[in-house]
Amino acid sequence: MLQELKERSLWSYYVECVTTRKFFTRSGRARRREYWGFLFYASLISILTMGMGAVFHLIPFFSVLIRRLHDQGISTTLWGLTFTPLFLSIFFIQQDVELLLYIGLSFYILLFYIRIYFFILLISEGEEIENKYGVNPKKII
Repeated sequence: MLQELKERSLWSYYVECVTTRKFFTRSGRARRREYWGFLFYASLISILTMGMGAVFHLIPFFSVLIRRLHDQGISTTLWGLTFTPLFLSIFFIQQDVELLLYIGLSFYILLFYIRIYFFILLISEGEEIENKYGVNPKKII
């Protein structure tokens, strides 16, 4: 008789992400449960410490985000596009203000749609099959 495997808690995923085991790990894949568990507890701790915890959670956040995108089969270079408006704002800071407003507004509208796209990716089921980033984490339990 097969017993159903017990699902890990969100806290256990958070602890795993902030320990040395996965703190810097950007290879492999992360389940939705791992990503959202880490994000929930990191946000809660940051709120309780009035933002001081956010500095500690920055590196593991990027690590688990990259692994979550890998679960979708997506390279992280696409995620880097979300920083484009920031870099262009810095580049055009010395230029004409009207031009800066026009370009900045256009890029921030584009950024809004890109962020919606990434949010949909983060809440979507990962690829069922093995992809170039590793095996399906649901199959590893």
